[in-house]
Amino acid sequence: MDNSLLPIQVCETIIDSCDRSFVDYTTLRSCALTCTAWLPRSQLNLYHSVKLIGPRKLELLLQTLRAHRYLCGFVRELEVGSFAEQPYVPFAQLFIVQNLRNLERLTLWLDWDGYPPHFYKFVAQLRLRTLRLFGIFRTTRDLLQLVWALKGLRSLVVDCTVRNDGRGAEWAIGRSRRLSLCSSLTDLSLRFSGSRPIVNFPLPGGFGHAVAHLQLHFDRAPSPGDPSDFACLMSCISEFTVLKTLEVTDVLGTQAHVGLTCKAEFLTRLLDSISADAPFRFFHLRLASYGTLQPAVLCDELFTDDVRFALQRVSALVRFDLTVECASAEQRVQDLSAALQLWFSKARLPVQICHSMVVLYDHAEAHWSCSWTQPSPAALAQHPQSS
Repeated sequence: MDNSLLPIQVCETIIDSCDRSFVDYTTLRSCALTCTAWLPRSQLNLYHSVKLIGPRKLELLLQTLRAHRYLCGFVRELEVGSFAEQPYVPFAQLFIVQNLRNLERLTLWLDWDGYPPHFYKFVAQLRLRTLRLFGIFRTTRDLLQLVWALKGLRSLVVDCTVRNDGRGAEWAIGRSRRLSLCSSLTDLSLRFSGSRPIVNFPLPGGFGHAVAHLQLHFDRAPSPGDPSDFACLMSCISEFTVLKTLEVTDVLGTQAHVGLTCKAEFLTRLLDSISADAPFRFFHLRLASYGTLQPAVLCDELFTDDVRFALQRVSALVRFDLTVECASAEQRVQDLSAALQLWFSKARLPVQICHSMVVLYDHAEAHWSCSWTQPSPAALAQHPQSS
């Protein structure tokens, strides 16, 4: 490396370019073996995000960290389990609490029925900023106990199954309001997957009142008799008095069953549930379909007068982004865009409108987009809104 034509700073930039959102461990290991000069930077990236798929991986990690204590300071993210495999991993180790002092993000793919109560106390000792929960919880109470144990938590992703949604609801609501829990939680992502009814989740007040950025992700195929009323979700949103941004993603079922969760009634209730005192500024709606989208059906089920009036009632809104991803012919995409643009022109919203579409052809993508800006509030004041 002494005879290298590249300065070490350039080499380190090359190593850092490995995408941390999807860690390429093979490439980083190759970088570490290149030469002694590349080893420190490679180790920094290798141990930045650690995945523990099973108990054997945990044993190897602890052996390595005990032998090379300086590596403990590199660990910023820890992921236990995976989507495909959720074995019992006894990660509640005193060594982890005492030595991984820079750990900020924890991702758990677990069936919590198999873990003893002291694991909750273990998680509470970690100084986490971000927690991502996947897997299975027995009750909502169990889920909230884990979240509430982290006093400084700022970001939370909940994408898990709760077997008994309604248990402990009164206890949870009363406790959260009495103790002002989740006071630092500003970013919340709730994901609703599968065909299970959504009745008593999330509990009002369960995630505090400080949420400023909310993401809702729906990947469901609701049946005609689906009892999901999302009443708790609406109540929960109404308590976010500092909400600034809302992102809603609706994956419209499968090719065999195209189901829409965010229909007009749902979207109207969602917008009306936002507190009038909230500084709500940005709304992003993303619709993704594995099949074709019929412009008439989409407009009839979603873009109605009720939704238009609900958007008009959100006085602080300054930007509305709409993204549509579908597998439609080019002409149908143009028809859908024309229908949406006509709807927006009738809505006369005093906000900036950004509208984009991603058309999927098999495994390829063709992007088509357009954007336009609605008249300013001053201009709208001179022309009464149409009804």
